[in-house]
Amino acid sequence: HGCEDRFAGIRRAIPRGPGTFLDVGANLGWFCHRFEELGYDCVAVELLPQVALAAERIRDAERRRFAVVQGDLFAVSAEPPLRGRHFDLVLALSIFHHFIKRTDMHAKLERWLGELDADAMLFEPHRPEEPQMADAYRNYDERQFVDFILRSSCLNRAELLYRCNDGRPIYLLRR
Repeated sequence: HGCEDRFAGIRRAIPRGPGTFLDVGANLGWFCHRFEELGYDCVAVELLPQVALAAERIRDAERRRFAVVQGDLFAVSAEPPLRGRHFDLVLALSIFHHFIKRTDMHAKLERWLGELDADAMLFEPHRPEEPQMADAYRNYDERQFVDFILRSSCLNRAELLYRCNDGRPIYLLRR
C-alpha cells in the first residue's frame, strides 16, 4: 500500500510528538491516524465533502481526536483551526501539483506558502511527464518544485528523505 510505504520512509526522520501536524489533501486521514499515534495534534484538510465526511466517520470509529477541515486549502487557511497556527510538520504528498496547473492557483499557492508558519514539510512532487500536467501553467521537475517552495516559504533547507516504491521522492524541507 502506498501510504504504508511512504510512512515507513518518513517515520525514520520524524521525532515522536508532541507536536502539531497538518495534512494537506488528507483524503481519508490515514496519515493523521499514524501521526496522532506518535503524539501529534493533527489537522486534516480535504477538499471533497464526501471524502472529508468519510474521514470524520473513520476518525470517530477509531476514537481519534484529529480535526478534519473540509474545503479549499486557501479559503480554510483563513479560518480556525488553521488561521495563524504554527505547525511543527506539514505533509504535502502528491498534492501541490494541483495548484500549479493554472496561473491563479499558482499565485494562491505561493501566497499560502509565504504565510505558512511551519518548522518542516514532507513534500512529494508529481512526475512532470504525467498527462494531467500537459497544459499546466507550471510543470516543475522535482528539484524546481522544491526550490519554488523554499523560495516562497519560511523553509530554507531540503534533503531527499526517501524514494518510494513507485519511484516518487519525498523531500524533508526545514527552517
